Amino acid sequence: MIDTTLGALTLAGEPLARLTMLRLPAAGAYHVARLARLVDAEVKAVQEQRNAVIKELGAARPATEAERAAGLDAEVIEVLGEHRAEFNQRMIELAAVPTTLNANRVQLTFAALNGCTITAADLLALEPFIEVVEAAP
Repeated sequence: MIDTTLGALTLAGEPLARLTMLRLPAAGAYHVARLARLVDAEVKAVQEQRNAVIKELGAARPATEAERAAGLDAEVIEVLGEHRAEFNQRMIELAAVPTTLNANRVQLTFAALNGCTITAADLLALEPFIEVVEAAP
């Protein structure tokens, strides 16, 4: 079991998705995919909660040309200055919520990652979920 917070899961979501795109040995790929599925479900729930707070505290406005070009709706909801502090506080509280994933930390060897390109920032975000070791235990 991995004890973590919703904030750590959110930070790991994109780096974990990038890790799933790397060619890994079958066992490592399986465990990374399983972990990614669990993290993705939690991150989607956080995004839904975030969107609900945006709808509650935000105000609708017409989308800019750039926003429409990026695929957003004709109308977007934005949290303005008067509600920004409350929005930020609620997001801090949401990020701090503890949660437990029904998975073990994934161990990958340096050899398994040999030839893969991964950033130090990604490794830091993945640290609660992925352990890189010298050799297989």
